[in-house]
This record gives sequence, C-alpha cells and structure tokens, in this order.
Amino acid sequence: MGLPKCVHCHTKFRWKLIFHSFVFAYHPVKCENCLKENKVKLSSRFLVAFLLVFILYTVGFSSMALSPDLMSTLIIMMITGGLFLFVCPFIVRYR
Repeated sequence: MGLPKCVHCHTKFRWKLIFHSFVFAYHPVKCENCLKENKVKLSSRFLVAFLLVFILYTVGFSSMALSPDLMSTLIIMMITGGLFLFVCPFIVRYR
C-alpha cells in the first residue's frame, strides 16, 4: 500500500498533493507529468469515511472505559483523527 499513481502515465503522486486533495473535499488531482486529471474512486471515499468513523468510535469508547473524563476522551479522539488524516493519502485510490 503505497502512494497512488496516475491512471494514465503511472507516475507516483506526491504525498502533499494527495493530502491537499483529500482535505479539500476530494478535489481531482492533476498529474504533474501528463497533466491529466485523476478523480478519487467512490469506493475510496466510503472506505476512508468508514475507517475514520470506526477508529474514532472505537477509540472514544475505549478511552471512556479507561477514563470517564470527557475532555481527555475528546483530546485523544482529536489526536487519533489527526494521525489518521496523515495516513489517508496511502488509502485513497484514483480513477
């Protein structure tokens, strides 16, 4: 599971380019080599959304079981969500 490649010329995208596309509502990525647009697959969008909800749900409930303090649970969930965002460019696939 590496960074996605251009569908047309198979050039690897940079992490920063994928991250910006992902954070700003899955904007299409323009290949720097062949200048063609690559759009995020719908299945990738669903996978990322499912994983984010599942991870936050699991972390939230497990941290609430360990420490019932709401503020510490929210901080742990925010840190976990932030870390997940940095992994997302490796999960997203293009068509």
